[in-house]
Amino acid sequence: MWTAVWLMVGCAGAPLDSGETDLQDSEVQETDVESQTVSGDRFVEDLRAELADWYVVHEADVANSGAQTLEDAQAAVTVDTVLDVPGEQEDPFGYDLSTHTVYAHPDVVWPGSDIVWFGAYLNSDGSLVEIVSFN
Repeated sequence: MWTAVWLMVGCAGAPLDSGETDLQDSEVQETDVESQTVSGDRFVEDLRAELADWYVVHEADVANSGAQTLEDAQAAVTVDTVLDVPGEQEDPFGYDLSTHTVYAHPDVVWPGSDIVWFGAYLNSDGSLVEIVSFN
């Protein structure tokens, strides 16, 4: 959690909608703001979308290798197999886990392979940074 500080500056004596007058001096108001948390469900959606793009690029390799079809690969992406990466040692890309959330999912293109899909998100706004596979 981080704290946002809002600076409230009023014009002395100006009426507010409530009929009160605003402050003559500046007032600082602190408000706790939760960082955006990204769920495993969100990673599932993003990984399925990434797989669609990935299959377009690697279509010839996939077709000749006995890999899963796109539809089967997407269906195999489930929240039950999503892992929250607990430490930077487990994250091969070295994201700062105080500012990022990283999820992992076993490979669904070639099930049983050593490939793992990782998704990194910014904690500040929940935006997707990248999804990549790693072997």
